[in-house]
Amino acid sequence: MTALRESGPTNNCRPNKMGVTHEEANHHHQHHSSPELTVLKFHQPSSTRSNHVPIGPIKQPPEPPATLQPRVFFSENSTIVLAQTGSTPIMHCEVGDIGEGMVSWIRRKDYHLLTVGLATYSSDDRFFTAHVRHAQDWALHVKFAQEQDAGLYECQVSTHPPTSLFVELELVEAKAEILGAPDKFVKSGSALRLTCVLRKSTEPPVYVFWYHNDRMVNYDAALGVVVRHGRYSSELEITTAKAEHSGNYSCVPSNTRPASIHVHILNGEKPAAMQHGSKSSAPSWRSQVISLVLLTFYYLMR
Repeated sequence: MTALRESGPTNNCRPNKMGVTHEEANHHHQHHSSPELTVLKFHQPSSTRSNHVPIGPIKQPPEPPATLQPRVFFSENSTIVLAQTGSTPIMHCEVGDIGEGMVSWIRRKDYHLLTVGLATYSSDDRFFTAHVRHAQDWALHVKFAQEQDAGLYECQVSTHPPTSLFVELELVEAKAEILGAPDKFVKSGSALRLTCVLRKSTEPPVYVFWYHNDRMVNYDAALGVVVRHGRYSSELEITTAKAEHSGNYSCVPSNTRPASIHVHILNGEKPAAMQHGSKSSAPSWRSQVISLVLLTFYYLMR
C-alpha cells in the first residue's frame, strides 16, 4: 500500500477543483498570455530543416562542352624551306577533311595566284602543285628556283571563312671549292689528289664531272685518273703524277657553280711545265723571276 501512494500523481498532474491539471493550466496560460512569443517561437528556423538556404556562392551546373571544330591543317604553320638556286624546292600543305573546299597557293609579295587545286594559274610554268592523296598533301613545287622566287607563300583553303597556312622560302647559292686553289704544286712521281667540296649545298648533286683542261677525265683510266664521290664532295686521284698531268683542273657539279685549280708538276728544281729546250745559255729575266717564285712555292710546300 505504501508503494501505491508513493507512485501516485504529483502536484503538477493533480486535478484541481475544475478537473484541470496544473500542467494543462500552465500551457493554457502561456498560450493566451504571450501570443507574440508563441509566434516567434513557431517561425524560428530549425537546423534540422532540409530546405535551408546555404551560406556562400551558389555553384552553377557545368556548361556542356563546346563542339570541336575539325582540324584544317596538319602541316606546321610559318615553316621555313631552305633550298639552293637551281634546285626544285617543295613547300608542303597537308590538310584534313575539307569537304568541297579547294586548296590554292598565293605568292604573298605580289598576291599572285599560282595554283588552284591541280591547275596552274601562273604564266610561269615552273610553279605546279602535286597532290599526295593518302596524306592529303597539296605541295607547291618550284622548278629551277631563282633568287627572285624567295619569299612568303600562302596555302589557302576555301572554307567559311577561308583558312591559310604560310611557308617562307629561303634560297642560297651553292658553289664548289677545290681545296688548295688557285694553284697546287706536286713533285713528279708522287701522288696528285684534288678534293672538291660543295659549299651551302642543300641537296647532293646528280653528278660531279672532272675536267683536265677541256677534257672530261672521270673515266680516263689511260691517264691513271681515279674519281671517288661523297654526298657533298668529290676526289680526283692520280697515283703517279707526270709532266702531262700538269694544267687546269675543273670540278663541275650538276647543281652548283664549278671550281678550278691549276696544277704544276715539278721535275727536279723546276716545274715540268716551265722546262723547254732553249739554245740560249742565258734565260730571260722574266723566266728567272717565274722560276724563282715557283721554286719558293715548292720549298714551302715540302
